[in-house]
Amino acid sequence: MTYLVSQKDLAQRKLRVFLAHHGDEVRAAQRLRVELGGSNEDEYDPYCEHLLVRDEEAEKIVGTYRLLLPEGVRCVGSYCAQRDFDLSRLLRFRLRIMEIGGVCLDPRYRNGLALTLLWSGIARIAV
Repeated sequence: MTYLVSQKDLAQRKLRVFLAHHGDEVRAAQRLRVELGGSNEDEYDPYCEHLLVRDEEAEKIVGTYRLLLPEGVRCVGSYCAQRDFDLSRLLRFRLRIMEIGGVCLDPRYRNGLALTLLWSGIARIAV
């Protein structure tokens, strides 16, 4: 695999993880999904939180996860997974469930650091 940024340089980059607060940040996450072969938007996107990793030096979004929190489920009416799986037994427990999906990570940033930042962001939201 050819890297446009060396692994050593990548490890020294300033990466930041945060939740999208503006439409332009959500659109940047959607662009990354499309660039990596995913879909741009579906009916769940407006009800999801978008966790982002930004390379501050390159000034671009390099990783994202889409998080559907219970508040979003109440608005849209179901979890994405309910399209493919029967979750009725799980949902009977009335747990606070966060659905995690839509992961996209720029191939040049798949050295572990960006993914670790995404998972640390998920952990902070889940607690």
